Amino acid sequence: MSSESDAPRLACMEVWGGNQAVDTTLGTVGLDARVLSCPYGDSDHGGDVYSISSCSSGRITRLLLADVTGHGDLVAGIATGLRRLLHRYINTINSAELMQSISEDFRRNHRPGLFATAILATYFEPTRKLTLLNGGHPAPLFYRAVEKRWRLLDLHVSSDERVRADETAGGAVRDEKPVDRPKRPSNLPLGLFATSDYDRLEIELDPDDMVLFYTDALIEAENREGEQLGLDGLKRLVERIEPERGLVDELTRAVAAWRGAAQAGDDLTLMLIRANRQKTRWQDDLAAPLRYLRHRWQNRNRRGGGNGPSNQSDDWGIVREHLAS
Repeated sequence: MSSESDAPRLACMEVWGGNQAVDTTLGTVGLDARVLSCPYGDSDHGGDVYSISSCSSGRITRLLLADVTGHGDLVAGIATGLRRLLHRYINTINSAELMQSISEDFRRNHRPGLFATAILATYFEPTRKLTLLNGGHPAPLFYRAVEKRWRLLDLHVSSDERVRADETAGGAVRDEKPVDRPKRPSNLPLGLFATSDYDRLEIELDPDDMVLFYTDALIEAENREGEQLGLDGLKRLVERIEPERGLVDELTRAVAAWRGAAQAGDDLTLMLIRANRQKTRWQDDLAAPLRYLRHRWQNRNRRGGGNGPSNQSDDWGIVREHLAS
């Protein structure tokens, strides 16, 4: 991953992403991200959708990675819809409403039987907290730099079970808040049911801590004997790599060596984030309310509502909330 000064910065109120082949590095306030997406075969566009956004002040960074059951123009349309939703919630810290909106959008606007696994991450720079919601997606890996140790961030087991599992490996998880455990069916892939709750996992990131998100093609990679890499195999591979050497490049080479002559069977996307030491600038805090109002006005004009804001009280309420925070 490029150093903080080398990584192109995402502008405030910008949403970046898509489902095309890409290999890039981006920076936001508090995070550097490397995104590598390789559609299956010779395709330019695949079924993996990725996105990163930065709020009006830069304090909130949101990351989304989804694996859709489809390819081509269908998934390109889904990617466009997801960017629209990320824009709508770009200044909202709480991710639960966004995740519900994404799931409802899948059910309402796409053909029956279409679904996607997805993981949504929200980083709030003032507290250095990263909040994760997972809809049936493979669990990310978390690297604590001071401990030089990787661990799995699995929302599908209880906090106590996760601590006990890590204690057997030589250390407990001390920085995770207990998982919010709703009573309704939870953590389901998008589009399967009309409603689904999503558990929330929160961790605090120190400088150089990393989180690796990926699609299931990574852990389903098969060697010549037909054996899948799996979560345990992935963890063994990352533990052999020095983080400073470029984790994404080293990991893709290691997976290719594992496969040998066997061909990749699906789209593959890796999204690696590393906490940096960037702080929100006072100039961006000051300009944030105006950026937000300009964004809302431009959106209404594009929809044909050029006569003026239709919900001024809501807009000014958000501005007052921002100024008071």
